[in-house]
Amino acid sequence: MNLAAVKLRKCRFADLEPILQIEKSCFSTAEAYSRSRFESRYRVHRNNFWVAERTNEIAGYIVACSRGKSVNLDSLAVARKYRNLGIGSKMLRMVVRKLRSKGIKRISLTVKTSNRAAISLYKKIGFEVVRLSKDHYRNGSDAYLMEKIFD
Repeated sequence: MNLAAVKLRKCRFADLEPILQIEKSCFSTAEAYSRSRFESRYRVHRNNFWVAERTNEIAGYIVACSRGKSVNLDSLAVARKYRNLGIGSKMLRMVVRKLRSKGIKRISLTVKTSNRAAISLYKKIGFEVVRLSKDHYRNGSDAYLMEKIFD
């Protein structure tokens, strides 16, 4: 697949249904965000809520929550059929670039310690593990807190 055929654009309210389908396919029932949580993120953080689209189909999404000069990368997921094609990397690089241009100094995120693919992606973009959060998730799984700090 040609990565140039993947368009990154701001999320629209109508995108929430396909985003929910991606969410449910990527995360366990206990970890998946609800529709109301996505609606809240859309209302409050619309300027940092993006989708990757290919031939009028949502292939993935990313949402970041701003707090002053810091941002928390709240969620990023790519539909299974579009994985390992560079879409997650393309979305993350674009968001990091946009946030940096807005004067953001720090981006943080949490990731399950067993999610090697995501950890590898984040490290490739310049995120570093800053600490381990034991029993972070409802099922008792641990998480890493990762950060990218700009000078």
